[in-house]
Amino acid sequence: MLTKAYSASGRTYLVAMMAATLLALLVLGLSLARPAQATQQLIVNQNVTIPGNAPGDVDTGIDLQTGDRVVVSASGSFNPGCFLCGNTGPEGYTNIADNRFPLPGVRKYSLLGKTNGSYFYIGTGKAWVHTGGPSRLFLRINDFQMSDNSGSYTANIQVFRDVAPPNTAPTVSSLRPVPSSRIHDRTPLIRATVSDAETNLGSSNISLQVDGQPKSFSYDPSTDRLTRLSNRLSYGRHLAQIVVNDGDGLSTTRTWGFKIVR
Repeated sequence: MLTKAYSASGRTYLVAMMAATLLALLVLGLSLARPAQATQQLIVNQNVTIPGNAPGDVDTGIDLQTGDRVVVSASGSFNPGCFLCGNTGPEGYTNIADNRFPLPGVRKYSLLGKTNGSYFYIGTGKAWVHTGGPSRLFLRINDFQMSDNSGSYTANIQVFRDVAPPNTAPTVSSLRPVPSSRIHDRTPLIRATVSDAETNLGSSNISLQVDGQPKSFSYDPSTDRLTRLSNRLSYGRHLAQIVVNDGDGLSTTRTWGFKIVR
């Protein structure tokens, strides 16, 4: 049986305040880094207990995706079970772990996270953006001999995910000639504003018909303006129709009439 190194523990108020301040700054930084067009949604908010004598990784049941914002805050008390060893919290002893431990180079008995097969230090709290593709989140205590341990840590885990705004259908407005109007010009300018909140439309997304016949037109994406100078039309009623597809399954059709009078 390997003997665990002894270290006195002691968490002070100052250390706790510094950890809380650092965590707040990390969360603020992650928030500022979010794309302006995205909406951040809290998809996970749960507590997970990590028993001191857990034989290995504790499965949180949380599946992360690339880009998820993860915030973990931990508390609790743990004793490694060695002679004269004192309790410690998730920050761990000040002693640095050697190669016998799951994560060498960080504090012994500290709280660790694991994604994509790699451990990392969490301590009393950590905020990060997940990278590396889909992965389950695991937690464990940085110890190699678990059977004589006592106590536990509790981690509150929050996961935020950037969600794109819902797709909306294109809009067709500012129709000319004005619907149901009576005009004298037999070569009227057919015009409309054709736009989409999520899609950069082009001429390929739009079709125009006059009296049931497809017609050519010009479209300026910078102004969302569709324009066609009509051929000479007969006196009487005429029907124009614009159909717009956004390329993501949504479409809008506007049909309107006008009458050419003498």
